[in-house]
Amino acid sequence: MNTSIYYNQARLGSTLGKTPGPRGGQNARSFQGGILIVEDDKGVREFLRMVLTSEGYQVFEADNEIQALKMWRQNISRIDLLFTDLCIPYQTTGVDLAKKLCAEKPWLKVLYTSGFSPDIVSADKVSLVLNVNFLCKPYPSSKLLAVVKRAFSEQKTISSN
Repeated sequence: MNTSIYYNQARLGSTLGKTPGPRGGQNARSFQGGILIVEDDKGVREFLRMVLTSEGYQVFEADNEIQALKMWRQNISRIDLLFTDLCIPYQTTGVDLAKKLCAEKPWLKVLYTSGFSPDIVSADKVSLVLNVNFLCKPYPSSKLLAVVKRAFSEQKTISSN
């Protein structure tokens, strides 16, 4: 079964590096939490922003590690979840980025994504569970929202090791 991500590029403006809050209007939901999206594909980033902001999440966007770290420093108190591609530009991985951010905020929730299946992708000793902490591209908005909502509902255990 093949699934595709569709988005209307004419309706979406580029917000790379911006920090839009939840959209207003009849379909806007109450604030659900802040999500840092790290994705180098502009179309996928726009799809994620559109879906997540329509559900009341505040979205912060970056297309590489440098921008992600800048957004993190500027908005650390407002970011509750990192949604990152496993392969991101500038000599790092999504796993490495997550380790850096979780060192500063251990309760940060992390979701990974990739165009490759979790058993193919080397995840540096991180257990990837499809549709739990990992989404395989492409995915429909309903699957994205279900995984994000589950992540926000689960309490992250902080290891004392």
